[in-house]
Amino acid sequence: MPNKRAPNQKLIAFPVDAEFERSLEKCLHACGITNKSQFIRDAIYEKLSRLGMNVPASLKEPPVRFGHHHPQARRRPHASKP
Repeated sequence: MPNKRAPNQKLIAFPVDAEFERSLEKCLHACGITNKSQFIRDAIYEKLSRLGMNVPASLKEPPVRFGHHHPQARRRPHASKP
């Protein structure tokens, strides 16, 4: 079942300015980051951690999609800036 979320998954959607989105895409491409969703999850996790929130690192991993019983490592390490 493509694009079907598991019962415990929630979609967080938020509007951004078109210029912000273009800048984000340009920066992600320049850094070799191909997964925008993972980048955003990592950024939220890092911000909450800096604010002193105790967030388990496992929560920043991609959730298992509906119908996928065996989670697999789908993350690619982010390229570091030169």
